[in-house]
Amino acid sequence: MILQPIMPDGNSSNAEEASDHRSQQASQQASQISPQSTAQQPQEGIIQQQQPAAQPAAYRPQQARMDQRKKKKSSETVKLLISEFNDYGHRTTVHGLGHMYQSTDVRRKLFWLLITIVGCFACGIHIYFIVANYNETPVNSVILNGGVHVNFPDVTLCNMYPISESVQNHGAGEIRGHIRKYWRFFRGFIKASAGMDNSTKDRFKMARKFFQIFWASEDTRDLAHDDDLFLVYCRYKSRPCSNKQFKMVQNIDYWNCYTFTPKFDGEEEEDRRVYSGNEDEGLNLIMYTNSHLRNIHASNALTTTKGFYDEENNGKDSSNGDKSNYLERYLVNYNLSLNQLLAGDKMEPDGIRVILHEKGTYPHMDMNSVIVGNGDYSKVVFSMERKISKNRPDFPCRETSEDAADEEVEYVSYYPGVDVRYTTKRPPPNFKKFKRDRLDYVVTRVQDLFWSSCSCYTHVVPFSHFNSKLCYFCRNGRDPVEIRRTLERVHCHDRVYQNQLKKNILTYFSDSQRFQPCTGDEYDVKMGSSAWPSQRDIMFLVDQYVIPAFLHESVGNRSYNSILKNTRVYPIRDIIGTTPEQAIGSKTIKSFNWTVDEFLIRKSFLKVAIHADSPTGTLNEEVESYSFAEALSEIGGIFGLYAGVSLLTFFEFVELAYLMATKPKEVTRHEKDGKSKFAMLQQTMEDGELPASEVLKYKQLFDRGNCCALPTASASQQSRSFIMQAEREGSVRRPVIVS
Repeated sequence: MILQPIMPDGNSSNAEEASDHRSQQASQQASQISPQSTAQQPQEGIIQQQQPAAQPAAYRPQQARMDQRKKKKSSETVKLLISEFNDYGHRTTVHGLGHMYQSTDVRRKLFWLLITIVGCFACGIHIYFIVANYNETPVNSVILNGGVHVNFPDVTLCNMYPISESVQNHGAGEIRGHIRKYWRFFRGFIKASAGMDNSTKDRFKMARKFFQIFWASEDTRDLAHDDDLFLVYCRYKSRPCSNKQFKMVQNIDYWNCYTFTPKFDGEEEEDRRVYSGNEDEGLNLIMYTNSHLRNIHASNALTTTKGFYDEENNGKDSSNGDKSNYLERYLVNYNLSLNQLLAGDKMEPDGIRVILHEKGTYPHMDMNSVIVGNGDYSKVVFSMERKISKNRPDFPCRETSEDAADEEVEYVSYYPGVDVRYTTKRPPPNFKKFKRDRLDYVVTRVQDLFWSSCSCYTHVVPFSHFNSKLCYFCRNGRDPVEIRRTLERVHCHDRVYQNQLKKNILTYFSDSQRFQPCTGDEYDVKMGSSAWPSQRDIMFLVDQYVIPAFLHESVGNRSYNSILKNTRVYPIRDIIGTTPEQAIGSKTIKSFNWTVDEFLIRKSFLKVAIHADSPTGTLNEEVESYSFAEALSEIGGIFGLYAGVSLLTFFEFVELAYLMATKPKEVTRHEKDGKSKFAMLQQTMEDGELPASEVLKYKQLFDRGNCCALPTASASQQSRSFIMQAEREGSVRRPVIVS
């Protein structure tokens, strides 16, 4: 097998002269080397297949040569990268860089270098402010009147007097018997709270606290207002409605509240859609508030009890050590309304509180509401605004989740009471799911605060647990040990409420902003009212609405009665002064005689109309004032302004990075390929097929880069440029092995 070198073809005389000169040098060196010396002493560049491991002296020159080759290779790599960058500078579209490389004068190069550096610095600062402005996500509010269809909201009605006056009037004996039997008129609580009722204000405060314990521990639904009794007339969109559209929601402030949901036999969305702003397109109600009977019946007229109010008598009670007399006398004599104890010193007005809230949400007491007074005809007009917010870092909101559990919250709607009242297993509480709202986050934080501090939950906000975990819950109002434990939790609860909750509530509301739904409906409420009914309409009201509604209704025949088990309270008897038996015994309802007190009618009934002011609402949508497309356009303009950089320039950078990453690897690969071919030359020489002079000639070709490998930095700059150009043009051909 004979190796035949093929030299580059071309017209360059310099290349031929260089080739002849290298051939002559190779011949002279070959003539000085004998075959014996060649076999005994390896020449530089020739790789021996076997190296004795026991010759460290021969190993040191080889290690030195390897270190020298590594340094040489690193230097060649750096020079190669610089060469690539120089080539990039001549052909780049970056204006300043191109001018700098194309300039022949040093001063011009420095000038364009300075311009390029200043331009890049200014470009970087400008880009920083653009990106910072985009990250802030500024928005503009686009308000479009009439942009959405109005949906009728949920309407929650709460009587300002939590306990029915009819129940207190006719069921007083059974109520007193219940409190005596199961609570002993709170005597144990009063004794355990000795020294805390030295004034009338303190006594009212303590009595109110005791009845909060009573509410948290008992099933009080039959003492409060019933939906059948307070609802006299109901029309929604000119269609009759009933208590089937009302659902009970209990809270400590108003006990029994009822939420109206416009859901009939058809689709709920269609039932909620408002088609006009007329009064007939809304909810029309006539309600019986049942809150002024004590001003009518002389036997139960509002009087004062000296033992409850007189400060001097308080001192006598204290000296005698009987701390329970004032509350027991009040409950036994029944000269004060229980509603007075529940209200404390707040002096609430009479009437109905109307809360309008978004469909499916919980009626929090902090929501927008109005109070419709007794003896008034009130028009509650609402307007709807649908707000679509952007989820921004500074003003976050909650995106709609596909998981229903993330969009709902569960609260106790009402609770049947404690085990002491039931011979069988206690009925489970009525848990109801509501659509999660911003205020629900505040409720969660508040409940977590009480649980971490007192290991119990508060009753002043909605709760999602059994009432046995409430701080005000008492399992047995007669057991001194249970009373003491309850008061310890109550004291902890009140301490957290006064010292911690009031300090943190603003923080909770501020943090709840990120839980505000990004899309939601808000209702703005306006109300106007006038005196109602007129004197000429009183008889018509009673005859056409009151008697038909209350003729067969009574308190005490409900399935959930736990306190009034033996009492039947008929509101019709308090209104018209006759019994249902007398009315039913007549041939017709209109045939019997009845009388009514005008004051009672005016102070026990009200009429309210709730409707939208327009079938269309306002769309308030936040849109990005600085979109991604605008930011990208500005960034591109800034690059073009300061450096003349475009999208093509970006790909030039990509190409430069690719070349710098791959060129050193390519050089290494060609060097390894050259070494393997040179090993073949050495084997050919050992086989006697090629003289040593020819081997040296090829070795010089390998070292100079003219054969079997890319040019290296050891060659002259002129021959390197010539060979690289010749390789690109295809004029350089590698040696081939001819067998």
